[in-house]
Amino acid sequence: MAACASTAVRQPPPGGNKTSSFLFLGHIRRFARDYIRDFKNLTSMPSAPVRTAPRGWRPLANDVWKINFDGAMFGESDEAGIGVIIRDCRGEVKAALSEKIKKPPTVDVLELMAAKRAMTFSLETRTYRAMLEGDSALVIKAIQLGGWEFAQGGHLIHDISTLKNSFQSISFSHIVRQGNAVANAFSPES
Repeated sequence: MAACASTAVRQPPPGGNKTSSFLFLGHIRRFARDYIRDFKNLTSMPSAPVRTAPRGWRPLANDVWKINFDGAMFGESDEAGIGVIIRDCRGEVKAALSEKIKKPPTVDVLELMAAKRAMTFSLETRTYRAMLEGDSALVIKAIQLGGWEFAQGGHLIHDISTLKNSFQSISFSHIVRQGNAVANAFSPES
C-alpha cells in the first residue's frame, strides 16, 4: 500500500514544464473530477429555459395546432426516417407524414431535419399557428437560441429561423420521448 502512495504520473502544472512535474496517484481522482468539471463548463451551451411538456396529451387554444416530430436511425442502414403528426386542440389528427431519407451524420442533425420538415409540412397543410414538439432537448434549445450557424446542422437552424417568418404564431417545446410516441410511430422503419 505504501508503494502506491509514492507512485507518480507525469502531469504538467499550469504553465509548467511538461517533462518535469508529476501528479501523485492519490490526486488523480480530484484532478479528473476538476478536469471534467472544467471541460463541461467550457463546452456547455448558454442556459435557456426549455419548456418540457408532461407526458400525454395537453390541449391547446382552439386556433393552435400541435405538431409532433421525430427522427429515427435504422442501425447499419444508410436510411433514416422522419415522422410528423399534426393535431387540433382536441387531439384529433389533421395530417400525418412518414418519410425515408438518406441517413444524416448525427442524430441531432436528423432531429433538426425532422423539425424543418415538420414546419414545411405544416405550411403545406395551411397550418399557420403551431406549437412544435420534439424529444431532443438539445435540438429544441438550439432552435430557440439560434447561434449555431457554423456548427454541424447550423444551416438547418438558419432554414428553420427563416421558416418561422411564414407562420402567424409558432413555438417549440421539448417533450419527453414517451410523450412523442405518436410521431415516433410515424417514423418509417427499414
